[in-house]
Amino acid sequence: MKRLMMVVSVYLAVLLCLAVNASAAVITTGLPEEMDETLYGKPDPNRVVIEEILPEAQVIYDLPYCGENSTSYQKLHLVLPEAQGAEKMPILIVVHGGVWASGNSEEDHRVQASDVAGLWAVKHGYAVALPDYSVKNKENAVALPNQIYEIKAAVRYMRSIAGEYNLDPDRIALLGESAGGHLCNMVGTTNGETEYDLAELGNIEYSSDVQAVIGQYSFGTLKTENDSTLTRLCGVDTAEMDKEARKALLNQISPVSHVDESDPPFYLEHGLSDKTVSYTQSVDFYNALVAAGNTRSELHLYPGMDHGVAWFQTEQNAEGFLTWLDGIFGVD
Repeated sequence: MKRLMMVVSVYLAVLLCLAVNASAAVITTGLPEEMDETLYGKPDPNRVVIEEILPEAQVIYDLPYCGENSTSYQKLHLVLPEAQGAEKMPILIVVHGGVWASGNSEEDHRVQASDVAGLWAVKHGYAVALPDYSVKNKENAVALPNQIYEIKAAVRYMRSIAGEYNLDPDRIALLGESAGGHLCNMVGTTNGETEYDLAELGNIEYSSDVQAVIGQYSFGTLKTENDSTLTRLCGVDTAEMDKEARKALLNQISPVSHVDESDPPFYLEHGLSDKTVSYTQSVDFYNALVAAGNTRSELHLYPGMDHGVAWFQTEQNAEGFLTWLDGIFGVD
């Protein structure tokens, strides 16, 4: 019965996707025929130790990506493959989720279990960076658009250290889940929009453009449900704003508002049973990319999957988006 329900949900989803935009490319769906039922649940809430996932990797902790002006949040951990050849390594920056209000690594450097998906890239020869950023809490009243500026700064920083670590500054991808996926979507769709690059966050002489984005169950727009809740992350209440000011703010933090022909390819993943962020967020965002001529993007919808379930962090799932990313970057 469960499998029948999944088939029905996929069929209905595809019909909806085609109804939204008849010109969209094929929507990819599917899961392994046999899959452990535990993968439909949430991953272990305990933090993970990078070296336990990748015991042979080299890990460099707490690199301040905004230079001498970096706050305690503005740091990243760099994970490098044990075996490194002469060829420059492509870079994957993994942006954690956490409702824009949590998720930074702990004092002992433990990271979220949802970061594991990106760590598998080290086995593919990628350098992986895991940045913390200024989450909204008692110390930080405003999350957005500050967090977008910070991830842009992390991209510029990775280019600034490319020579030191044999990294390829021309092959940088982002991976993010949930709120982190929204930040990745924003950074990707604002390639070339220099107003999102703040000089005070360092390395302004370097580009913050990225060449690919992988977004897991993330927002493509903040202009629909939860408007007032989400825009309070910007330190304002939309109820107190006039129509034009509210529209301008929502456009500033909504990826779909920035989609154009200069965007990199996107690989989007979403569960059809997501009760936190509707899968239509990814559908609408994908359709906007396709309409703008982004022919190398892909959308993968999974039956029976809720928000942030363990399946998305498995090495098996990572093989899918890493194979796609290898193709984008020309990795053998």
